[in-house]
Amino acid sequence: MDETKADNGKYLGVYRLSSQEVAQKKIEKELLKPLVKNGMIRRYQLNYSNEYLLFIDKEIDIKRYPNTLKHLNEFKPQLEERYDIRKGNFPWYRLSNLRNIGLLLSKKDKLFVPMIAPENRFIFIKSDSFICTADVYVVILKDERFNLRYIQGILNSKLMNYFIKQNSKAMDGAASTSEGVRKRRYSYSVGNMSQIPIKIAPNRIQEELTQLVIKIEDQYRKLKEFGEKQTSERQNLEQEIEKTNEKIDEFVYKLYGITDDERKVIEK
Repeated sequence: MDETKADNGKYLGVYRLSSQEVAQKKIEKELLKPLVKNGMIRRYQLNYSNEYLLFIDKEIDIKRYPNTLKHLNEFKPQLEERYDIRKGNFPWYRLSNLRNIGLLLSKKDKLFVPMIAPENRFIFIKSDSFICTADVYVVILKDERFNLRYIQGILNSKLMNYFIKQNSKAMDGAASTSEGVRKRRYSYSVGNMSQIPIKIAPNRIQEELTQLVIKIEDQYRKLKEFGEKQTSERQNLEQEIEKTNEKIDEFVYKLYGITDDERKVIEK
């Protein structure tokens, strides 16, 4: 979605607000949606940093929200210069170009993935708990034969990480992977994503991978609680995470019938 060009910084502090700005200006909570940006997404982890999107669409009667109106009035001259506003398509205070917003706000669970990343980074988002910036893609199930967590496990595996590198466009620049290694970034566009083969499997098989995915997400949440502390408990948990990752990769290799020789190519 396009949230009023917030990504280029032009409307930072207008529609994209920190928790401090929300508190300071007493923005009405009914208009706020927790906002996920590209950089918050890691493999199986969401490093949410308490940012919000001031979500004002055609259904909102802005007069009911005096604090928000006061805030937006500070930027009224700039907001009135937006293309859709000058064309008379929307009132000056609302967001413009809300593409596919119905899907993003749907009550269906979904996966978020950065538009560009050095590795596959698919995170599970429960229902409409978060909204995302324009540099994040959204995956929503259409085929009820699949479990979304099962798909998440496949997409985050070494096998599909390799597949993306072979079939996606390499982008400029580099970034750190979950292991802290600097690697080239790749595009996770709809065109590239649509090429990923998802294996149809019985429910019991899907459930087995689903439980591994839920387990590793829980392990990462516990790891975050340690912060920067280096303790024996943290080391043990890191080892457990590595083991769970290995189990997921083994599961996917077996699911797709990957041979030992093929694995060597994938993992080199």
